[in-house]
Amino acid sequence: MSYCLAANKIHVGSDDGVLIIGFADDAAAPSSYVTMQLAETFDAQDVELGMDKIHIELEDQIRSHYGGIVAFTLSETRLTIELDGEAQHKLGVAGAIEISLAASGFSIDELKTALAEMAKGQGIELR
Repeated sequence: MSYCLAANKIHVGSDDGVLIIGFADDAAAPSSYVTMQLAETFDAQDVELGMDKIHIELEDQIRSHYGGIVAFTLSETRLTIELDGEAQHKLGVAGAIEISLAASGFSIDELKTALAEMAKGQGIELR
């Protein structure tokens, strides 16, 4: 079964050379969230350890993984993150991550630009 989240809070930004995209059910006290992070640069150790990919986390650090994202499909109201089998297993998801973009006051264009930046060079299809 896919992981589904109604994102009432959406964050797109950069912090100390790391692009961050986050989705949460509640801004003040989230119980469900998805975050994706990608560093602007990587060193040899990052590459050797496989940490030169998008880091995705679902609700807890124990449910996190580097890489494994196959595609982003974005519409005005929904983002689907398709995962490979290894990422599904590590994240405890049988299928895709489905995020309903329920938040108000966020820019779909800013989100699309950030997703394109994350996808670039990662072999991720952006639809």
